[in-house]
Amino acid sequence: MAPTAKVSDVKDLPGRVVHGMGVREFVGEGNSMNLTALYIEIDPSGQAPRNHHKIAEEIAFVIQGSGTLELDGVLHELRAGTIIYIPPGTNHHVIAGPDGLRVLALMTPPVNEKRDLHLSPLEKP
Repeated sequence: MAPTAKVSDVKDLPGRVVHGMGVREFVGEGNSMNLTALYIEIDPSGQAPRNHHKIAEEIAFVIQGSGTLELDGVLHELRAGTIIYIPPGTNHHVIAGPDGLRVLALMTPPVNEKRDLHLSPLEKP
């Protein structure tokens, strides 16, 4: 399928629960050969699973909320306006703060539950 331009309101994107997070896919396998773009919602004090990508690079932008990000054992505070770059092979894990977390995540090449998403055991850093 050839990629086509797209404009959407995030509320209109189909949503699903993946590993306890609300995920809305804007761009992915169905309409892009090179990119995944996800709107991710993590409930207050919720977590994204510790994972890494062997091939994909990821950029994430915190739209709303707060939390803590672990990158290869180093903790970083998150707040609205924080931008993050995660190179391939970097273990990462997010814990949302008391007001939850809303993030736009971009990954290239595309990532989904069946391709280049490698979950790691949740251990305390």
